[in-house]
Amino acid sequence: MLRSILVALDGSESSTRASEVALELASQHGAHLEGLGIVNSGWIQRPEPVPIGGIAIKAALDLSRLGTARERVDRVLQEFKAQVAKAGISSHVERLKATLCSS
Repeated sequence: MLRSILVALDGSESSTRASEVALELASQHGAHLEGLGIVNSGWIQRPEPVPIGGIAIKAALDLSRLGTARERVDRVLQEFKAQVAKAGISSHVERLKATLCSS
């Protein structure tokens, strides 16, 4: 018997399918559903080679990409909340900012 389900949401095709499966399982088993929106800032702002004088341009581009990713994940979370509410499933939805760990 399932009591709770955690699904990662980032707007990708695989996360969309995972949310569909999670909704179906939660409906069948009366499980609580946790939706976790993930913005991987470490990946977006990862170090990479830039031409001389390009650091400022890369920083601005990274901030733009980060904003776009946040907007996409927020939109995905709102859609997920609407689907969960429509299905009448107990849920909690949250957005996380993931960062890369350096060793």
